[in-house]
Amino acid sequence: MQNSELLQAQEELELSRNTYAELYDFAPIAYFIFDSGGVIREVNLTGAQLLGVERGALVNNPFSSFIAEADERRIFSSHLETVLQGEGNQRCDLRLTGNDGTPIYGQLKSVSLDNVGSKNGHILCSIADGTVGKRLADELQAAHDKLEIIVHERTLELTRANLRLTQEIDERKGAEKSLQSAYAEIKRLKDRLQAENMYLQQEVARQHNFGELIGQSEALTQVFSLVEQVAPMNATVLIHGETGTGKGVVARAIHGSSLRKDRPMITVNCTALPANLIESELFGREKGAFTGANVRQIGRFELADRGTIFLDEIGEMPMELQCKLLRVIQDGEFERLGSPRTIKVDVRIIAASNRNLEDEIKNGTFREDLFYRLNVFPITLPPLRQRREDIPLLVSHFIAKFNKKIGKKIDT
Repeated sequence: MQNSELLQAQEELELSRNTYAELYDFAPIAYFIFDSGGVIREVNLTGAQLLGVERGALVNNPFSSFIAEADERRIFSSHLETVLQGEGNQRCDLRLTGNDGTPIYGQLKSVSLDNVGSKNGHILCSIADGTVGKRLADELQAAHDKLEIIVHERTLELTRANLRLTQEIDERKGAEKSLQSAYAEIKRLKDRLQAENMYLQQEVARQHNFGELIGQSEALTQVFSLVEQVAPMNATVLIHGETGTGKGVVARAIHGSSLRKDRPMITVNCTALPANLIESELFGREKGAFTGANVRQIGRFELADRGTIFLDEIGEMPMELQCKLLRVIQDGEFERLGSPRTIKVDVRIIAASNRNLEDEIKNGTFREDLFYRLNVFPITLPPLRQRREDIPLLVSHFIAKFNKKIGKKIDT
């Protein structure tokens, strides 16, 4: 009984082996078994048919003999080494040459049959014939390249025609651009002149223009000397003095004796401007820069270009604007509100304050670096109580002025 069972088992095993051999031989995929040196140790019928060689003639021959290119052979050797190191299923593509010279595009997938790291191991490799697919891909690429050439040639023709048309249009627009540029420059100058004219009219209408300083006291004579000294220079001037001592008159005297006298002196009273408008007044604004900014406005610094700007009561300027003013003093440039364009100006700055700015620095309400930039040439105006000897002259001056105004003659 046991013998019959053993015999039956042997028959079933033989049947299974034959079935496996048939499946292996007639599988649609080429199978090879390589040793570590790439020598063919086993191959199925599909593999032999792929290379066009009898199955028996392939065994014990190097697979590299079917790889024409040296670079491809190095790729194959590296592929085997990686598989033997136990990296799992590995793939690579090789250009093979059949026995009759037919090019074959082989797609290899390999796995080690032995323990990981075995130097003398064996490798099972399936090779799919991708030649037809590769040829179709190459043909498709060639057709694509040809189409690109056709499109490129047609594009060049259209580009040349478009270039000719563009040149004609550019030539016609050239004169128009020049006219537009000239018109824009004229409009810019017109806007500036209108703004200057409006400002000068406002200045004439003001009642604080007292003419020249009146007095012969030693204190005032010293002020006259300082004004005469600094006027022809381009230095920044900081005028100190109590309210009513004539800081604006001194500023106008400096400007009137300077090389910039043919350009306007623009006055800015920092106490008279609301905190939310002082920046746009100084540096200008573009239309729509903030709510209510319905038109573009040229700032005082831009109006004072190549002239003088008088910043009265500079100690009242908000801290956030002091930094921007410092930049104008240092670099001579700023931006209008709502505009990224940098504007460069050449402006002489005269500042005045009735406050002790050094105390303001200690209190944290005035920048120390701005103070030193402004205090290049300081002038301190004495109050009238310190020059009482000038009172008779002042009385005579104002009576003469009043007589002229009312057409009377009142003696002192």
